[in-house]
Amino acid sequence: MIEVGKKRMWWYVGVLLCVSWACEIVLLRIYGLEDPRVKPFVGGLMFLPGLMALGYLLITKEGFRTIDWGIKKPIYLLFAIVGPALLALLCMFVLGALGIGSSTHFTFTQTGVSIKRGMFVLGKGEQSLWFFVLNYLPDSLFDSGY
Repeated sequence: MIEVGKKRMWWYVGVLLCVSWACEIVLLRIYGLEDPRVKPFVGGLMFLPGLMALGYLLITKEGFRTIDWGIKKPIYLLFAIVGPALLALLCMFVLGALGIGSSTHFTFTQTGVSIKRGMFVLGKGEQSLWFFVLNYLPDSLFDSGY
């Protein structure tokens, strides 16, 4: 990738993050986190990266020929699925430890994690941290916390 291409890519990523975070902040300020009316908007935000990528390709006139549609290394697909879920879990743990955020679905305790609600396929209640991570991954992939 040439240097100009890298610079454009970082601009795209930066603009994408700023726009999506700004939309999330506005939605949280208007509706709050638990309001069911926010769900369609949050779902709509999931299309934002794709729409911005489409806009990027149209603005730069690169077209769709430059896109490599194949998966070269399947392990990357696994990282793309599991990575964001683990990053979200880590962020929730740090925010909870700092006392600036909490989850309505579970709480971290001295002995592990206490699950209150959600679609946890391996069960609810008190769990060790490692068992909770195994329980959290399917929930985060299929339930998205709702």
